Amino acid sequence: MEWIAEVDRIERMLFRIGVPSAARHKALEEISNILIEAGRQRKDRRQLVLEAVQRCHGNIRKAAEQEGRSHEFFYRELRPKIVNEPVSG
Repeated sequence: MEWIAEVDRIERMLFRIGVPSAARHKALEEISNILIEAGRQRKDRRQLVLEAVQRCHGNIRKAAEQEGRSHEFFYRELRPKIVNEPVSG
C-alpha cells in the first residue's frame, strides 16, 4: 500500500511546518480517503485492461482498439508500478 508511505511523508511535512495536531489529523484522514479511492479506481482500470488483453490472446494493441483506448494507455496500465521510497527528514 504505497499510499500509506505518502500519507506518512505528508504527516511529517505538516508536523515540521507546525500544523496543529487536530488540523493535521483531519487533513490526513481526508487525504487517506482520497488516495484509497484513487487506488481502487486504478486497480479496477488495470483489471479491465488485463481482461481485455486476455480476451485478445495477449494482443495489447487489438485489446486497446476494442476497448476504445490507446495502446499507450494499455502499456502504462500494464507496466509494473515502481514505488519510490520516501526520503526521511
